[in-house]
Amino acid sequence: MVRVFKESETGLFLVQSEDFLEKLNAAILSGAAKEVSLLAHQYIGVSATCGMTAIVTPLQELECMGRSDLLTGAEQSFADATNQFGRIQQFLTAYLQR
Repeated sequence: MVRVFKESETGLFLVQSEDFLEKLNAAILSGAAKEVSLLAHQYIGVSATCGMTAIVTPLQELECMGRSDLLTGAEQSFADATNQFGRIQQFLTAYLQR
């Protein structure tokens, strides 16, 4: 029962993360600063709740950029977030295979 819960929760986090990152990238590319701020804020909450704190710092940078309506450097912060997600994804996949 615990393993099934771990797998479903982990799978949900990974799927939601991919969705958040796709939407966040689209918002950055379209210059939608408020959307960047909102999505980054939501994803910070999801990630921190799941204990995936490595991705929080670049997301906080994006949230601040969105709030200030200045997305200069957002591509780099997004790349950092994407790299951290890749690390998280590898970790969770290996963890579930144990």
